[in-house]
Amino acid sequence: MTNVLLVGGTSAGHLAPMVAVAEALEAAEPGIRLSFVCSDRAIDTSFLSMEKRPHTTLPVARNPFTFLSAFLRSLSILRHTKPNAVFSKGSAVSVPLCLAAWMKSIPIVLHESDAVMGRANRQISRIATKTLLGPDIGNPIRTRVTTGKKEEGLRVTGFTGSKPVLLVMGGSQGAQAINECIVANLNTLLSHFNIIHLTGVGKNTATNKPGYYTTEFGSDVLPHLYAITTLAISRAGAGSIAELATCGIPAILVPIKGLAGDHQVKNAEAAGKTGACIVLPQERLADLPSLLESLANDTVRLQTMRDACRYAAKPEAARLIAETVLRSVAQ
Repeated sequence: MTNVLLVGGTSAGHLAPMVAVAEALEAAEPGIRLSFVCSDRAIDTSFLSMEKRPHTTLPVARNPFTFLSAFLRSLSILRHTKPNAVFSKGSAVSVPLCLAAWMKSIPIVLHESDAVMGRANRQISRIATKTLLGPDIGNPIRTRVTTGKKEEGLRVTGFTGSKPVLLVMGGSQGAQAINECIVANLNTLLSHFNIIHLTGVGKNTATNKPGYYTTEFGSDVLPHLYAITTLAISRAGAGSIAELATCGIPAILVPIKGLAGDHQVKNAEAAGKTGACIVLPQERLADLPSLLESLANDTVRLQTMRDACRYAAKPEAARLIAETVLRSVAQ
């Protein structure tokens, strides 16, 4: 029986694709044994608990002493789980475990979601058996993301379906600048849209208006929220872009500048070229209300963007990655 260890963390952007690959591995080889390792941050442990995936944690190495501690714990995890292969979704939490796996000659398959590789993944890529890139193979999507029901989305939000629905999200950690822009223009926007606002953990707006549904994260009901969404506003994390495209949802992307390798800007630029997204730099966030107003009733443009989503999406990514992991065991 094949035994695969999956590691990644520090945000849902790493963990959701990791779960998607796990689902594909289980579909490819029923009975496969899977182990999950994430950071010890609450956002990681709560996400995997919600996905009903038992997991082990590692500290995020910030200095040589914490790295050594994480490396020694990684060796212990490998002795306990005895994996035939490691699938790494990346982030700093993956580095000590992948180093330990490499030293034990365990195959490592690395997946980089973003248009530019981050520092941790550049380190892992030097020892990985195989490195897969999101721009080439696609980004894996959990099966249930595409199985939402419109009637359930309307029930959860209390919407009637009489207006187009605007989904506002900033990733698992939220996006304060976008949140503030939406709240400041809420009355105007509600004249055009019903609004779903995923604020990020600890950033709930506590605003109660008809046609406005707000929650901090909403992962358990997200597929149903996607099912009723007409247009989305999002940061430019690779996972969010992939989920929106796969669900056929046009998006306005507001990337954060200055993150590692400026990857959100590069993700947004690549997505914008597909025609499925409009890129709005954060310094032009004041233009967002007028842009939304122009799109609200522009059914032709929205349909053109929806059509572009079909060409931008790569729904087979999880299966292709799972096949690569299983091939690494056989070699």
